[in-house]
Amino acid sequence: YRVKDITLTGGSIVSVVKVGETVVTGGASAIVTYGDAAETKETVNADALTFGTVDTSSVGEKELSVTYLDKTVSHKITVKDIVDIEIDADSIAKKVIVCGTLDTSGIRATAIYSNGDREPIAKEALTVGALSTDKAGTETLTVTYGSYSDTVEIEVFGVSSIKIQPGTYKAEVLVGEEYSAADVKVIVTLDDGSDPFVLGANALTISLPETDEAGKKALSISYLDYTLDLVVTVYG
Repeated sequence: YRVKDITLTGGSIVSVVKVGETVVTGGASAIVTYGDAAETKETVNADALTFGTVDTSSVGEKELSVTYLDKTVSHKITVKDIVDIEIDADSIAKKVIVCGTLDTSGIRATAIYSNGDREPIAKEALTVGALSTDKAGTETLTVTYGSYSDTVEIEVFGVSSIKIQPGTYKAEVLVGEEYSAADVKVIVTLDDGSDPFVLGANALTISLPETDEAGKKALSISYLDYTLDLVVTVYG
């Protein structure tokens, strides 16, 4: 009997490929319906089928011909390509302190395709541009994937004030005593209205007082452009 119809079994051939990819048919199978009164059916595998070629050099709806004996049917193939990328908004902080480093370790982006599909992009395939944090204001961070890029605005916040945390520095020492500022802490207030935070000595620039003679000596503590000038009394 002559072949009446050929139906590819679900999922045995992909329906969407990317530009430049080859349509893989090795795992294909089909249900063949014959033209007898009972419309007999049988399942055939790829080695019994003849497949045409699909031009995947450009995007669009393409047709893959599938032939068994004297019957040919068409299978639609969508060829897609990236048309844009999009930074995932919740994957990166939108603000950073002046002279700080923006943490981009968790950044994510999505590829947007010509057919509307969206796929995550591996982080290692992304190029994250440099961000200037040397002054307060709005800066643009650029993320690139191939020839596509997206940007996100980052607010760089400045410091509005610093003050010593009470009880964290020695106000009195003896002549000749080595002054230690290891426990010094300052409270930093930002100009974005967020909660103040505390910095320890390792994040500060500290100029220690002279202790070789008695008197009032200067202890200078700096963070960015802000300086606290404190007095240490050296007793003889």
